[in-house]
Amino acid sequence: MRFRISNHESRYFKIKEHYTNKHGWAESQDTRKISIELKRQRKNMKRQLFLISILFTFVLCVNAQYVTSGKVIDEKGDPVSGAKVRAIGSTRTTETGVDGSFTLETTIPIKRVEASSLGKTSATQMVDEKYTIITLEKRNWWNTSQDRYQWFVCAEGAFLSTDSKDFPFGLMIGLVKQYGFYIRGMFSGLPSSEAKWDGNSTFYSTGKLKTGYMSVTAGGMIRLGCPIYLYAGAGWQKRVVTVEHLSGKYYENEEKTKSGIAIDAGAMLHVSSFIINVGTTLGCKASVHFGLGYKF
Repeated sequence: MRFRISNHESRYFKIKEHYTNKHGWAESQDTRKISIELKRQRKNMKRQLFLISILFTFVLCVNAQYVTSGKVIDEKGDPVSGAKVRAIGSTRTTETGVDGSFTLETTIPIKRVEASSLGKTSATQMVDEKYTIITLEKRNWWNTSQDRYQWFVCAEGAFLSTDSKDFPFGLMIGLVKQYGFYIRGMFSGLPSSEAKWDGNSTFYSTGKLKTGYMSVTAGGMIRLGCPIYLYAGAGWQKRVVTVEHLSGKYYENEEKTKSGIAIDAGAMLHVSSFIINVGTTLGCKASVHFGLGYKF
């Protein structure tokens, strides 16, 4: 029976034979040191092979390709050629072929893709493991999303509740995209008075009244899935009521003059660059306001 001797073992026996012939004893202190050194080198070699295998596995993982395939169609089911398809979460993009099909190769798994085409709205779709279908609709004023922030100015008028003869005017100014904010101011002029009347003490009046109203509110806006925005906010308002005395002087009626917190709510429709606005303000004096505006 024949045995194979490894290179390390062969080297060890040669060293052992050398020291045996030279010094007359086999297990000298030097040979033991050499044996330890050979064992240490063998461990280092195993460690290096292990690190190389880990590095090789890492390289394979990095270079791995995840393939996502699908098709882009319009609302009638016809293929959309030349549409741009982007992997969300990656920089990889591609274009659809004549039949509307596409294939995306990425180094990481993706969950959503976005498709866009000239004259159609963009669409985002969850990735199907088998085949992803993306439908693009024809672009029009109703389904076109706002892709940048725009300022708007809206001229408004308001009707106050109860017996008030005030008709306040004001402005609503804001900045909006998908979300936005606004500031509104309404004013009808606050009448001046000589003094204040508590409404209970004896007072000889002609029965004539002068009233005034003002409010300042601010809040946030959110766009629905169409060019309709809902908004809500809060602020401050004041309503002043003055009564004419027999002397011809006006006195502020403290009982009917009110001020306090105001709450805004309403809806705004954007048609191209034009705005139609309807809403209400609730507080010490409720009002319904409406307006027309322009965004730029």
